[in-house]
Amino acid sequence: MYSGGVIVASLKSKLWAGVLFLAGSLSVGSAVPFPPEALPAVNIGQRLPSNFEASGLVWHTELQRLFLVSDSGLVASMTDRGEDLELWPVDADIEAVTVANPKSDFIYLGIEHPDSIYEFNLSTGTVSRIFDLTGWMDGPKNSGLEALTFVPDDADPEGGLFYAGLQETGQIFVFRLPILSSADSAAVTFIGSIYPIQGIKNISGMHYVPTQDVLYAIYDNTDLLRAMTTDGSLLGQWSLPGNDQEGVTIKGSELYLCEDYGNEGGAVYRYAPFVVFPQPDLNNDGKVDLHDYAVFSGYWRSGLFWTFADLNADGRLDVSDVALFASLWLRGK
Repeated sequence: MYSGGVIVASLKSKLWAGVLFLAGSLSVGSAVPFPPEALPAVNIGQRLPSNFEASGLVWHTELQRLFLVSDSGLVASMTDRGEDLELWPVDADIEAVTVANPKSDFIYLGIEHPDSIYEFNLSTGTVSRIFDLTGWMDGPKNSGLEALTFVPDDADPEGGLFYAGLQETGQIFVFRLPILSSADSAAVTFIGSIYPIQGIKNISGMHYVPTQDVLYAIYDNTDLLRAMTTDGSLLGQWSLPGNDQEGVTIKGSELYLCEDYGNEGGAVYRYAPFVVFPQPDLNNDGKVDLHDYAVFSGYWRSGLFWTFADLNADGRLDVSDVALFASLWLRGK
């Protein structure tokens, strides 16, 4: 449950309550096997430096690139196939990364100790602001901030809220940062916190998908992927392949996980197709619009790859999918 106030209402999760792919087979606390159709994984991190301890990643919908971080103090960018690698050094223990406004020059880095968020300018390759979170979350040196994502909300004065996961407890803290109202203020507003369900700790990565209204979290000690509403209510959870998972992001029907092997570096894996919830963002640009409908129509006409457009996951492409697509489109999600 929340403390410290009300956060963001979860709207589409109610709309989709009857069409979630696994809703009928899941109970709270249960984990189902990872979707076999998404296996085997493809390692796309082979061009990363050998000392790159992959600890977080995010898909940038505007730049159409992956951004990754290493707790050895590196920020990286590459294509979704691991090509065209760029690197920036940052003197910090970076554990997570997220994008707040895809049209801006900034990404946001989650720092484990002291627990904080760095605003990183992609144009200059430098840190422009530091937001200190230690007044609310302050974990041990190796169990502090480990996960970070941004939940956009047009009604919020700053465009949305930052969700930060504390590895020591699995607790998720929610903050508002002055990313729209100011270019230099480092003020932090604490909104509330989500407590772990059934005592699950060691959260290691998070990613929010606006077009699904689903918050994903991973836990590397239990190899678990959990899907939640933005208030922490369970939607589903899966057993993850691999080990040492420390970062998660989703690009359309592709799930990306990074693994941190400590002094031995790390790896980045792509799992596809990963379609467990309706995913109407068929061109992976972070919004649902006419471009997605063109892709949707193309699948229907051609009869090829239609499962990617089967939004209600009932095993067929029909007017029910059109109705669901239209409802999501009209809501501007």
